Amino acid sequence: MKIIRTLAGAPLLLCAVLFAGCASPAQPGNMVVNTVVHNGTPHGAVTVRVTGGHKTDPMWASQIAGKDFQTALVESLRKSGIFQSVDADGNAPYRLDVRLDSLDQPVFGFDITVKLRADWSLSKSQDDNPLWQQPILSEYTATVGDAFAGIKRLRLADEGAARANIEQGLNKLSAMQLDP
Repeated sequence: MKIIRTLAGAPLLLCAVLFAGCASPAQPGNMVVNTVVHNGTPHGAVTVRVTGGHKTDPMWASQIAGKDFQTALVESLRKSGIFQSVDADGNAPYRLDVRLDSLDQPVFGFDITVKLRADWSLSKSQDDNPLWQQPILSEYTATVGDAFAGIKRLRLADEGAARANIEQGLNKLSAMQLDP
C-alpha cells in the first residue's frame, strides 16, 4: 500500500523536476540592440560604466548582472555608430554611466512582464558635469508561446526589458548634438 502511494506521486514529482529547472542569468547577446543607427557624424569616444544589477542565484530567479548589461550596451553602442569608439574602461572625452536601479519581476504567470528602471547619465570626462541625465523605464512581456517553462520566460522577459532600455537610451543619445 505504501509503495502504491509512493508510485502514485511519481508523475507529479517527475513533472516538477522537468519543468522547474535552474534559473539562468540574462545573456548579453540577447540584450544587444541592432536597430538603432546614427546617421550623423559620430560623437567622440565614450567610456561606459554600468553599476547595479544582481547576479543570478540558480536556485531563485533570473537577474541582470551589471557586467552583462554593460557588455550588451557596449556592443549596442558600437553597432549604432553614435560614438567614434566605445570602451568599457579607459579615458575617453565622454563617459556614459548607467545605474540599474530596479527590476520588477512577477512571482509567476503565464505572461511574464518585467519592468526595468535604469538611470542614464552622459558627462564630459574632464569635468564630470552631466550633459544629459534621465531615468529610462522599459518593460517586456514574454508569453507561454515564447517559452513553456516559467523560468525561461522570466529570463526572456529580463532580456527584453534590458534590450528595450538600451534601445531607448541609444535613441536619446543619437538625437543629441555633441562635439565630435
